Formats: sequence, structure tokens, C-alpha cells
Amino acid sequence: ISRKDHKLHFHWLPGHRGQVAVVRPGLSIGWHRVGDVIAVSNSATAGGPRASPLTTNALFQTVAHQAGLPEHVSSLGYFSVPSLLSALPIGGGSHSADLSHLGGLLLWSSVDGSGAHFTAFLSVR
Repeated sequence: ISRKDHKLHFHWLPGHRGQVAVVRPGLSIGWHRVGDVIAVSNSATAGGPRASPLTTNALFQTVAHQAGLPEHVSSLGYFSVPSLLSALPIGGGSHSADLSHLGGLLLWSSVDGSGAHFTAFLSVR
């Protein structure tokens, strides 16, 4: 499937608690609500109890340290860019050398006495 001809079509999950799209045969990606979490993943169990917490993931730990992630945040989003790129149909499963230097993308919001804040941090290796 070429990128030019491939369009993602999202379909509602039962109960309208999320949507899913087929990226390529055998690979779906979507989002769904699990309590107060919105999980974006290729796994239907994302957002549920994890075998190991995100804080034990080496790339997450590195990116959180580099970004200066505060101990308390209002919301948190994290994407492993290398994992995401390996799952997308870019160049037949391989991705451009231009993208291979990207690490994790960390997004968070916080509130303090001076107001609400939103921060995004992209790790470049």
C-alpha cells in the first residue's frame, strides 16, 4: 500500500468510548477511554493495569529527566517515537534516517500560583 493511496478510516468502538483504524493488514491503532485516561495505542488493553509501570521504562525515565518533568502534573502524555515509527507503514516498515534521531515525546500540564502551564519536550538523540 503506498502512502498516496492509503487513507485511515476511524470507526467507533462499542459504546462510543473510542475509535480504531486499520493502518495496514494486521495493525490497528486507535484511542479509547479507561476511567480518566485516554489511551492511544495499537493495544486494546492500553490504559489498563500494566505489568510494569511507565516509570520503569528506560526511555521514559531518560526523557523525563532531560525534560525536568515535575513530580506532580495535572496531565501526562508520552510517546516512544521509535516504537511508533516502527509500527507505521513508512517506506515499507523502515523509516527515514531523518527520523531515526528522535527519542521520546513527553507532554504535560501543571497548575501553580501563576496559572496553568503546558509543556512539550521531544528528545533528540
